[in-house]
Amino acid sequence: MRIYILRRLLEVVPTVLMITLVVFVMMRSVPGDPIVSLLGDAYTEDDAAKLRESYGLDKPILAQYLIWLGKLVQGDWGRSILSGRSVLQDVLVRLPITLELVVLSMAVAIAIAVPAGVIASMRQNTWGDYTAMTVALAGVSIPEFFLGV
Repeated sequence: MRIYILRRLLEVVPTVLMITLVVFVMMRSVPGDPIVSLLGDAYTEDDAAKLRESYGLDKPILAQYLIWLGKLVQGDWGRSILSGRSVLQDVLVRLPITLELVVLSMAVAIAIAVPAGVIASMRQNTWGDYTAMTVALAGVSIPEFFLGV
């Protein structure tokens, strides 16, 4: 059991690295130049070059990823363009509400799933079983944005 847990913990490292790589590539794939968005109407080539250098956007893509990953690990997630505050601070402010939503949604899911599973197992191949299975299938199949409304 100990070896299984250690192996699973070691598998976390490449998984997290792959997730960070995908996030970084997705951020870099967004169309448009972020420097143009930051400067807006005050855009000049000199200001853009200075800003690119300060953000490290003049470096090779691999160096940018490693710098970004290092700052991410240190907790420097950058500054929000909208609020001007630290992104980590904005995330931490919203974390308790997010966790509350997760806990409540899991409680609702368990409150529905456990009785449905008990009914389905005790009355196999009856209308109760088919109803429980249909409700479960509908719950999984209906998109969250539609079901949430």
